[in-house]
Amino acid sequence: MAGPPAQSRLRDSLVKIGKQSLAVIVGIIFALAGVSLISDVLGAATRLHWIVGLLAAVLLLAVLLWLLWWIRQAPLTSMEFGRYPRIGLGLNLLLVTVTAMVAMATLSDILFQQNWARYTSERPITVGLLLDYYGWHLVDSIPVIDVWSVTGIASPAEGVGFLANLLLQVFLVLIIAAAIDIFRSKRGDVRYLLRIARAIRDGKAGLPKEQALEQAQRHIDQAWSVARQEGTRVHKIDVLLEYAHLLLELGKKDKVLENLKEAHRLIELEAEERDLAARQRSAQDLQNRLTSS
Repeated sequence: MAGPPAQSRLRDSLVKIGKQSLAVIVGIIFALAGVSLISDVLGAATRLHWIVGLLAAVLLLAVLLWLLWWIRQAPLTSMEFGRYPRIGLGLNLLLVTVTAMVAMATLSDILFQQNWARYTSERPITVGLLLDYYGWHLVDSIPVIDVWSVTGIASPAEGVGFLANLLLQVFLVLIIAAAIDIFRSKRGDVRYLLRIARAIRDGKAGLPKEQALEQAQRHIDQAWSVARQEGTRVHKIDVLLEYAHLLLELGKKDKVLENLKEAHRLIELEAEERDLAARQRSAQDLQNRLTSS
């Protein structure tokens, strides 16, 4: 016998939290394993010759940049990302972090080889060691959680002088800025939300039709909320048209006509304003020419 709705919602919420927590733990494990592997590969390449290590780091950086581009497109085409958009956000942030670590480690190694930046360590200074150095300080910068004090693991290297410490601060600021930008732009970007909704509505999430339309509507509702608060008139038009597509799928033809009517009204207003703006620019150009003659 089915339990009460409240118990069912609680059970679903606990399952959802459990799945998300497991995803975070698995993501962290894979991230640490990936960084460790990258560090070992770069260290082995550097032992052959520092130029070989540098070339390997540059090649790896190019691959990571390509993956970052692919992940940014993935929510529009991938079934998993369309069904679980937070995975796309997390992978964006993870790849940005690893890419920044490789880039800064490579730059630091170049500057170290030229004696412009100084680092001290019990181990030879290599790209792999500097990758560990940036990773250690990234974890150390997480507030509240003092991982290294608990584990007793010391930093693999220490930056000496102004330039080495400046590079570290630039790296940490870049990571914070990237995290803010990713979550703000993706969670609050009208066109991104609509493209996710469209992908789900078109069946790319692999969901049953009824569930797919329900999830698509949630994204459209969120896009409408953002468009009303922060978006332009063009954003509102896009949301209304996407609503119309969804309502047509649901068979609500009267609601489709209402949305199309409002969309047409906004389109006419936008066209009038753009035409007026063009005339104003023309008049201003004539005024400027008259003044300068």
